[in-house]
Amino acid sequence: MIDKGYNGWSSYETWAVKLWMDNEESSYRYWQGAARVAWNVADDKHPNQFMNRHDNAQLILSDQLKDEHDSQSEHPVFAASDGTVYADLLNAALSDGNLREIANVLLDDAEPIEEEGNHATAT
Repeated sequence: MIDKGYNGWSSYETWAVKLWMDNEESSYRYWQGAARVAWNVADDKHPNQFMNRHDNAQLILSDQLKDEHDSQSEHPVFAASDGTVYADLLNAALSDGNLREIANVLLDDAEPIEEEGNHATAT
């Protein structure tokens, strides 16, 4: 059986999205902060009472990743290629990124999260 992963990620698209997220310090810091916020607002009942805190934080963060990537559809590269095979391929590649996998890694990599004087980690 051939491993279909790429550099330890589930796909090339997932690896590429995470690589670009980490490529600039400001982006890296932004997503580390977003991971801490997701952890702090998640608990065993939000948004899904049947999931544990980590899974809830992962869901919150992956939803934020999707929303922010979807908002990039106004980027000039989309306008320049609108209605072409290039736009279709670009959209397909972006939607193939496994955002739950990225959210999981962001939570695992986040610095210890302080919560009301207690120290908790995202794992």
